[in-house]
Amino acid sequence: MAEDQDKGINTTLRYDIASGNDKHLFYIDPNNGTLFLERELDLDVLSNNLFNLQIQASQLDNPLKVGMARVEIELLDINDNQPEFEVDIYNISIVENLPNGFSVLQVSATDLDQGANAEFVYHLVDPSQAFSMDGKTGWLTVRNQAKLDREVKPMLSMRVFAREKLPSVMKTTSDAQD
Repeated sequence: MAEDQDKGINTTLRYDIASGNDKHLFYIDPNNGTLFLERELDLDVLSNNLFNLQIQASQLDNPLKVGMARVEIELLDINDNQPEFEVDIYNISIVENLPNGFSVLQVSATDLDQGANAEFVYHLVDPSQAFSMDGKTGWLTVRNQAKLDREVKPMLSMRVFAREKLPSVMKTTSDAQD
């Protein structure tokens, strides 16, 4: 907030965004200088989340008497996207005599969020307990070579999940009825 040392009408100020608002993303209240977002933004589609605005405060009775301030705004991403795997189903064929610790597949998921909101950990649900997974890299490795017996079980199925490290934004819907 700008301040004018004059008394009376000379103390009334008007606030404007002088520059840096080319995309009209911000609005300033001309009476008190409060800065607002003009509309909801999705940082997942914006190329830049840093904004530099020049704010101008001018005397209402004499617009030539002006003060300027530089305001730097960093909009932070919210965790509003789920990780998605490159493919829906990974289907591989392996030989039954692979040694324990042998890496057979690396799964990969991505997230449209930014920074820490785009980080996740891989989790494996393997009923056969034949494999283990590196939570950071997504590498599936042989855990128990004895479980890889084609004559006993010719096909193994398991599930892999990518779980976000940070909590997601929860979207809730309520249905109010009379």
